[in-house]
Amino acid sequence: MTSAPEYPSLRVTLLRTLVINTAVALSLWLLVPAMGDLGSTFVYSHCVGFAITLLAVAIGRGGAPLGLWRLPLPLGLALMLLPAAPLGYLGGHAAAQWLLGRSIGFLESGPVTSGAVLATVLATALAGYVLWNGQRLAHEARAREQAQRLATEAELRLLRAQLEPHMLFNTLANLRELMVVDSAGAQQMLDDFIVYLRSALAATRSEHTTLAEEFAQQAAYLKLMARRMGPRLSWCMELPEDLRTARVPPMLLQPLVENAIRHGLEPQPGPGTIRLSAARDTQGLELSVSDSGRGLEAGVPASGYGLTHVRERLRAVYGEAASVRLEPMQPHGVRATVRLPLSQGVA
Repeated sequence: MTSAPEYPSLRVTLLRTLVINTAVALSLWLLVPAMGDLGSTFVYSHCVGFAITLLAVAIGRGGAPLGLWRLPLPLGLALMLLPAAPLGYLGGHAAAQWLLGRSIGFLESGPVTSGAVLATVLATALAGYVLWNGQRLAHEARAREQAQRLATEAELRLLRAQLEPHMLFNTLANLRELMVVDSAGAQQMLDDFIVYLRSALAATRSEHTTLAEEFAQQAAYLKLMARRMGPRLSWCMELPEDLRTARVPPMLLQPLVENAIRHGLEPQPGPGTIRLSAARDTQGLELSVSDSGRGLEAGVPASGYGLTHVRERLRAVYGEAASVRLEPMQPHGVRATVRLPLSQGVA
């Protein structure tokens, strides 16, 4: 869907016009001595320049609902400037003469009028270039942002495509076995599996989710893993009530929980624990996934596809304002900590 262009703020536009008018006034003062002193030249230049700019902005924004912005940029700007230039010249020239205490007239001949017309032409050309360049940069920035968002969504779908088949087959195999010996347990496992799949599907349809939904998805996943690992896996979660509506990218914690099970708990004999927590810190929001497994020194890699994916997603969404860090725990285990800006609201 095509969207309307994002116009620069009026303050920015007026500041650019001020610079252009000043440059035009200095040029005319040097090239057309008959214009008079520098002060008078400044008055003419600024009055005409600001009149043209304000009219062009009004025509451009007023024509947006009529589809003016759908035209190619040079053509759209031409339609804005062609009526704005003569009308701006007439109004600005009259305003300058009034401010200077001169009789108001438009059809006089001579170097002063020629200089004023030249000022109009220069100001219109420069203003058109600035407006066209600003629109081009806005379109390019919006295209880059959309491409980055699509790339992030593609990475998320790739992650799910890699994670879900393995988990799906294991879960179905466990369900088949459990139905024979524990039908009630099989029913509960199926319910947990439905919750996980529903939340995973919703994650592909939104750029953000709430921490409450993210924790619920991980809870369903850990319940499924607990059915497979039995008493070897226990887990706990700490989500303060005031952070339940905090917005985060969907499935952000999934790779970290996967790593904790795969590299931390599964390789070691005996039971282990995974702990998920959320808290505020000086930078915003801190999320952590810790396990009591083998630990980094026992062969757990400090980086991998899961961590790389989390880092790239954080960089795409938050830039340098977010980070993820992996560190050992004592006496053993690993903690992954994600820090990102805190954003409250409904995802």
